[in-house]
Amino acid sequence: MKKLLVVVALIPLVAQMSMAGLLNAITHRPDARGLGLSGAVTAAGEGASALSSNPAGMFWVGDWEFEIGSTFLLTDFEYQPDALLGGGNWDAIDGLFPFPEFFLAHRMSDDLVVGMGAWIPYGLAADYAGYLPYFQSEVMVGDFAVGAAYNITDELVIGAAVKALYGNVDFNLPLIMGGNYLGSPHTSADGLGVGASLGLLYVDYPWRLGASYDIPVPIDISGHTKFPAMVGLGQQGFDSQIHNPARLGIGVAYNINCRWLVAADYFWTDYSDMDSLAVRYNSLPRTSVPLGWGDIHSVNLGTEYVPDLPNNWLTLRAGVGWLSSGAPDHTLVPSVPDTPGWDVSLGAGFQLTKNLELDVAGMFAWGERDISLAPGRAAAGHHRADIFGAGVTLKYKW
Repeated sequence: MKKLLVVVALIPLVAQMSMAGLLNAITHRPDARGLGLSGAVTAAGEGASALSSNPAGMFWVGDWEFEIGSTFLLTDFEYQPDALLGGGNWDAIDGLFPFPEFFLAHRMSDDLVVGMGAWIPYGLAADYAGYLPYFQSEVMVGDFAVGAAYNITDELVIGAAVKALYGNVDFNLPLIMGGNYLGSPHTSADGLGVGASLGLLYVDYPWRLGASYDIPVPIDISGHTKFPAMVGLGQQGFDSQIHNPARLGIGVAYNINCRWLVAADYFWTDYSDMDSLAVRYNSLPRTSVPLGWGDIHSVNLGTEYVPDLPNNWLTLRAGVGWLSSGAPDHTLVPSVPDTPGWDVSLGAGFQLTKNLELDVAGMFAWGERDISLAPGRAAAGHHRADIFGAGVTLKYKW
């Protein structure tokens, strides 16, 4: 009984670090330009911030380039339980979350650019306070990377980056056994991993073709779960290892003319190998938690237009994207609304001075998912996720 209860409590831990489905909406667009293009930056990305999407794009740096900014997300999650689970309408407390980013790049020679950066590619929180059973989650992943872009030929640029990944989660998820709600244990955990990404750009104006690949990263996590008094387990420490999945991006960009760019990207995120999770407890037997996730796919389209104005001081951007979901029905919980969905975005860039640029963008992502009632599905019903995003970036070149 105790082993089963702990397994039930820990399954959502991994689901919350999966970054699947609609919650992937900003993982490859940490700056305002990328947000405005709906993430279609594998081939179109350029400058210091390309370190986060395709490091080969850093090659388009003059001498020095410094970038700082943040994306802000406002989340609106809703869960309507199946009628046999009580029905009703659960509306999570809306949350506003900042995603800061910092990048610096320098041209070392005609063929080599090096750079560094720190950004938060993913994070959110959902809190269903006032409802029983009680769901609450806070999730954050941060990246720090150093990398380089090298020009092999006039047309071909390669890039690479080494990065450290930090993940932190904190949540309350309900224990329901035999139809009885036993309370919502509180779990917190964090961990660190080291990974790398590779990038490639082939440029034959007006075409640009790009590819990027993030290697899978094992992350050792440790934490504890505090159980309700009625369960009789107290606080249990644990450690485990999860894998930040491999990710492949393929993109194409085309300059219709000197003022108008269109771009398209496809992303594949490999969650299919994560069939189970081994968990080691301080005072309980080792346990394997089944996961059964699937791959995540997304398609992103973006366009950029520079009106014929003095000094080309204005750039306009727009984009649209579609994302699939990956978590199976039996691991989905209201605090992790892994839904397939769409996003649309608009953005603008302003050349404030010869060296200083300001980018701004807005995004709206939405998705829904229905889960039928069946054994093992704790969150049967209708799930809805709306995400509003706004980004601002300052870029200085010298």
